[in-house]
Amino acid sequence: MGCASADLIARAHGRFGSAGEVVAQRRAVYRLAVELLDREADPADREVDAEIDTDRLDNPISRGHLGEVLSGRAAFSPDELRPLTELTGPVAGPVRVVQRGEEALAPALARVSTELRRHRAGGGPPVLLTAGAAGFAQARRVLLDGVEVALKAVPELAADLLPHVAAFAMVRDDTGRLGSASAREFPGLVVLPAPSVAAEAAEAFLHEGAHQTFFDLAITRAVFGANQFDAPPMPPSWAGGAEWPLEQTFAAWHAYRCLTAFAEVSDSPPGASLLPVAAERAEELGDWLRAHGEHLGPDGHRLLDAVDGRAPDAPPSAAPAAPSTSDPGMRTLRFAGRTLIARHADALEFFWREDLAPAGPRPAEGP
Repeated sequence: MGCASADLIARAHGRFGSAGEVVAQRRAVYRLAVELLDREADPADREVDAEIDTDRLDNPISRGHLGEVLSGRAAFSPDELRPLTELTGPVAGPVRVVQRGEEALAPALARVSTELRRHRAGGGPPVLLTAGAAGFAQARRVLLDGVEVALKAVPELAADLLPHVAAFAMVRDDTGRLGSASAREFPGLVVLPAPSVAAEAAEAFLHEGAHQTFFDLAITRAVFGANQFDAPPMPPSWAGGAEWPLEQTFAAWHAYRCLTAFAEVSDSPPGASLLPVAAERAEELGDWLRAHGEHLGPDGHRLLDAVDGRAPDAPPSAAPAAPSTSDPGMRTLRFAGRTLIARHADALEFFWREDLAPAGPRPAEGP
């Protein structure tokens, strides 16, 4: 039995493609980035295979490194592109749980800790719970049960969010104040305290799965306008004077909408659940986004309209025009109805072109 609100959100996501299609397009961005960056390296240092495997493209640590490179904060290093299975071990099934990798995940956990301190929760970086440690097997079982709870309560929505989660990392919470978290700098990674009940894990999955889905949409669609950083900050009424940038506001609205749908069919788990306040917060954030729609791209407008039935009054910001693909320095990947174009001039740039005629159901390397 489905939930009308949850099904509506899943259909809204479907306007941009299935979960599998969106994930494939997100991988394509990273794949072209690696190929172009490796081409610029000294030939003696080229270590990246011509076909970059998805195990490395999905690893939040690899994606975090590429994000730093693309923003100019780090030099490209093929050694940083590590397989996801180094963290999760061999995986059977759609739910991947981190089993090891304290050192590799240290930067991500430190980033989560910084966010928690901003929200007046937590102290030092949380401690990763690894396979073989006391409590790991039980916590993993509860986490898997929680994902099943979500899949039964809001089947279309939960099944749509799950492919966007690369891995769940469970941590010890000795303070009793740590909530689930996603670090935008390490997309695909969901950090949560070792859950004690399945309902708690279900809420954490839907909350952070919504963030991961939004991150993938933001990298593959025109969710934001070129002027997004000109948008004023948003001061949520519950945030104690904190002000959020546009991307955080949109991501939070999306997550609260998903939690609202879950709250319609589920009781709140014990502890600091967000389900009782999700609908009210989503309304506040949505109203603010619609009032600042000139900083959103056309796909941001479409997502707001598809979920809330109300698009911003101001027209969306125009997306940058895609360059011609006749330049021999361009790299392209074609999808059904879309083409990803990448070029490396002063910086690595990506453009999505909507094609009038579908190029076929499978991505294929262009000229």
